Amino acid sequence: MLKTKVSMDLKPRRSLLLQLGLASFGAIAVWSFLSEQALALVGINFGGSVNPSPTNWTKVTTTGTFSNLIDDSGTPTGVSLTVSGSPTPFSVNTASSSIPSDAPSLSNLRSNFYAFSNGATPATLQLTFSNLLPNTSYGLYTFGLRGGGVSQQTVTITGASTQSFLQTAPADTLAINNQVGNSTRTLQSYVLPVISSSSGTIALNYAGAPSGLYTVAGVAIDPPPPVPVPFAFSPLPGLLAAWGLRNGKRTLKQFATRKA
Repeated sequence: MLKTKVSMDLKPRRSLLLQLGLASFGAIAVWSFLSEQALALVGINFGGSVNPSPTNWTKVTTTGTFSNLIDDSGTPTGVSLTVSGSPTPFSVNTASSSIPSDAPSLSNLRSNFYAFSNGATPATLQLTFSNLLPNTSYGLYTFGLRGGGVSQQTVTITGASTQSFLQTAPADTLAINNQVGNSTRTLQSYVLPVISSSSGTIALNYAGAPSGLYTVAGVAIDPPPPVPVPFAFSPLPGLLAAWGLRNGKRTLKQFATRKA
């Protein structure tokens, strides 16, 4: 019996496992194959049209619904994002020491959407992911960023349940979920698991502090990991059986039970 296993790291938070086994029983070869598909991040960066974005992130410059978003490999996902509010785009010289490692690099997260609160009435920005699998856990990343001042906003996330936290960071520094970004960490280390609603949505609401403002650089979501499904593949009997059935000479059962 010959058995081979190959493993390779594709990205800090995603990997591919390929396991191939070969067993010989007389004249019949039976193959087994088990794979875990590499996951890819769906990232959205807010800002002006002149601002750069991480590779294969969707640049959003205004409100509206953005359908069939691509992941960071450039593949369409079917996921949509609706952006509501009255934001203004702004460029930020993001401190590189606050940008976590990922592939593709996040170094171009250098812009945001912002709006000032009206006295005691906070400015708000609403984001809604849709076309997700219902009642399924996703990895969520929310990015706060303010140029020239401390960022501070309340983030409320609603899926199957609701949770909220205060997001704050120094000037020109990324905030990721409820933590300050750090270049010595990976993006995955900041992941926030969120279960989607029964209708396949995850909604986020950003509220600026009273007499303050919200400053949102982007948002990203990781799809749920696929469930590996082992299967058997027998190329020799399968091909021979197909040939036999085509020519009316032998059935699949006859080939499967044939002895060497």
